[in-house]
Amino acid sequence: MELSFYLQIVILIVVGVSNTLLAIVVLKNNSKSVTNRMYAILSIVTVVWLVLTFFSSQPTFINYYLQLGRVTIFLATVQATCFFLLAKNLP
Repeated sequence: MELSFYLQIVILIVVGVSNTLLAIVVLKNNSKSVTNRMYAILSIVTVVWLVLTFFSSQPTFINYYLQLGRVTIFLATVQATCFFLLAKNLP
């Protein structure tokens, strides 16, 4: 079953905003902690990756498919690095 485009956009916005708000709350809780900073960076990179991956799969952006694909692969590498650093710094 295929979701409508507008429902997908609403879900994307809700997930992106909630993930960003969670990152802000964690960072405001203790901004000097390396773990909190790494979590905030990982959350922001994940939101950007999610948005770009969504738009790279849409037919309206077919002209930019190669560029968006390359950026999403790059962001996946950054995301994996941030996750590794977060796991390394967890107490």
